[in-house]
Amino acid sequence: MTGIQNYANLTNMLLSGYSQMNNVRLAQALSNKNTSGMKISQGISTNGKLSSADTEFLKDYQNELLELKDMAEKVMAGGEKSRLAAGAENLSVAEVSGKLASASDKYTLTVEQLASGQVNRSNGLESNSPRPAMSGSIKIETAQGKVELYMSAAGAKDNKEMLNNFASKINAKNIGVTAKVEEKEGKSYLRLEGASGEGNAFSVTGSLAERLGLDRVEQVGQNAIYTVKKNDGEEQRFVSDSNTVTLDGRLKASLKKTGTTNIKAGADAATGIADSVSKLVNKFNETLSFLNKNSDRGIGVLNQMRRMIIPPTSERSMKLAGITINKDGSMKFDRAKFMEKMEQSPSLIKEVVEDFARGIRTDAQMGMQERSGNLLGTSVYSQKMLSSYEQNQMNLMNMYTRSGAYNMTNYYTVGAMMNFNI
Repeated sequence: MTGIQNYANLTNMLLSGYSQMNNVRLAQALSNKNTSGMKISQGISTNGKLSSADTEFLKDYQNELLELKDMAEKVMAGGEKSRLAAGAENLSVAEVSGKLASASDKYTLTVEQLASGQVNRSNGLESNSPRPAMSGSIKIETAQGKVELYMSAAGAKDNKEMLNNFASKINAKNIGVTAKVEEKEGKSYLRLEGASGEGNAFSVTGSLAERLGLDRVEQVGQNAIYTVKKNDGEEQRFVSDSNTVTLDGRLKASLKKTGTTNIKAGADAATGIADSVSKLVNKFNETLSFLNKNSDRGIGVLNQMRRMIIPPTSERSMKLAGITINKDGSMKFDRAKFMEKMEQSPSLIKEVVEDFARGIRTDAQMGMQERSGNLLGTSVYSQKMLSSYEQNQMNLMNMYTRSGAYNMTNYYTVGAMMNFNI
């Protein structure tokens, strides 16, 4: 079944791209009844020299595509890297940023325990039970001070709304305890959590607290415990009330779970790849916008737009890496989703973004090979709706096989459909 699904996805991707290309072509043809549908440059002087506007456009066009190609190659090379930039090999244990003193430095970080805050949780109440009648006092004492609240269920339609009202009143006091309502299997619970670390304990008393069961401690706050070994030196043990720590006075580490990871220069840090993908997506959108603004020039500009609106790789794969395509052909990058997927399947996501970047680089390189006459609309050849690239059958077939051999079916299918209609 997987093969059929993949085939369907690839078919949809290519047919969608072909449809978008033809929509652009049709719009251009209908908007202007001259042979090309393009604006013929008015900047050619009698001696055949280009106008300053045309020269500027050609320069900007080449620069846009050159920058796009360079950014794609950075992603393919593994993202933004510095010779001394530190990275954790196991991103599920810790994320590390900063620069090493020497490229040969290596740290071994072992997380024995994560920091967490104290948690008190109430008894579960039926969420939709109407006309709640609870009222009374809740006294909370933390290192920041002491607060006493008298709270009532008056005005609440059910238990869930009552507990949400209680949580809002507690949070408004900013006393170092965060209140929120959790739901599970039709029941609502009021949860209080303090700041992480053993030194941030708090107490809850009062008549309402006792009725709710909120005075009981469910989880005691604890510190993070971790060890660090640099190169061949001795292993050192540290304690922190936070999961964000500093290593050796120069590296910042965000502890994620218990386990061990090596930290070294050139480690495959997800943050560096994410930075490069984000820049590539932004540059892609900028280039597409530039082409769109100049779409009334030669057929070469339209050719490049057609290349770019065909997804550089499978849209399904792109979504895994947090990259989606908007209705206007531009792209959006969800960094949080990318980081989450990198932690789960780093090899797969790196392969996806490499394919993504490779497709964009190919499109940029092909765009840089467009003839100036085709770009400006001054060439007699630009009177034709297809560029030399598209008229070459082998090139056209290659465009449809870029994402896989099965996509050749799309090429022949579309041709058959056109034969019925012409």
